[in-house]
Amino acid sequence: MLTIHEFQASDEAYARLVQVHNAAWPDRPTTIESAKHRDTSRNPVYYYRRVLGELDGRTVAFGNAFEDSWSYRPGKYSVGVDVALDFESDEIRGAMWNALVGPLFQRQPAPVLLTSNAREDRSAEVRFLTDQGFAPVMRSPRSLLNVDTFDFAPYAGLIEQVEAGGISIRSLAELMRHDPGWQRKMYDLDWAAGEDEPTPEPLTRITFEEYTQQFFAAPNFMPDGTFIALDGDDYVGLSALERDLARPEHLYTGFTAVVPSHRRRRIAIALKLKAIAFARDAGVKSIGTGNEENNPMYQINLRLGFQPMPGWVDYHKEID
Repeated sequence: MLTIHEFQASDEAYARLVQVHNAAWPDRPTTIESAKHRDTSRNPVYYYRRVLGELDGRTVAFGNAFEDSWSYRPGKYSVGVDVALDFESDEIRGAMWNALVGPLFQRQPAPVLLTSNAREDRSAEVRFLTDQGFAPVMRSPRSLLNVDTFDFAPYAGLIEQVEAGGISIRSLAELMRHDPGWQRKMYDLDWAAGEDEPTPEPLTRITFEEYTQQFFAAPNFMPDGTFIALDGDDYVGLSALERDLARPEHLYTGFTAVVPSHRRRRIAIALKLKAIAFARDAGVKSIGTGNEENNPMYQINLRLGFQPMPGWVDYHKEID
């Protein structure tokens, strides 16, 4: 019989949490360090609840229900359940789901919108959400680049052309040594470049303090793998690689974007080339990323040689 209880932060609890995650997602493992950072950097103003599911004394599932600080509106809650693949069943997933969703209707504000997501190749999860009355609202395919086989030849001279147009590209590690305002500039750049990024719901600008804690204090933060495009002293574009703490041979592109005033100048491609060259020189084997399917950045990645992978689909359920 499945027993469900509240998550209580401890080294043992985090170890069990990560064990379930890695058993549910062996192709995208996480670490205890990453899990702890996500929790400690979360803004406590927003609702967050996590439960664990145990079967015969073994933790086989966990789930979260929360308000999204990156896209907040009253009455909107996100819900997700992960089940170890060997224990996947409608009964376990349904019990976890009910334990998370039921208490939301006792809160104020009461739910007006529930959101969730599922990877499109996980048919059991997709079917479960559909059976719960959820409908897909946005698809974001993942893609993967084999760094060893990347051919720089077709892009010879491109970075020099971009820089000849008045743009310089520097690593964030270099800028950190000379620019005391780099944190605030990164915060402003991220918002200006990503404000029009396709999302299921409008974005909420988090505070500078939250941003600093979530990104600059993160264990996967890579200043030497983050590249910034500058127009004079202004930050106008970025491509940020992030460590995969569970797989040192793999990196992830967290965000590549250019402010609207500087688009259509091949700055994004130049930034990506810098990042790929950095990964090659560091002995990295692959770079993963993800984009909303209509985002022009997705087509740029495909032209660079990123191979499409199963995508994540956002699902919504309006509450009457």
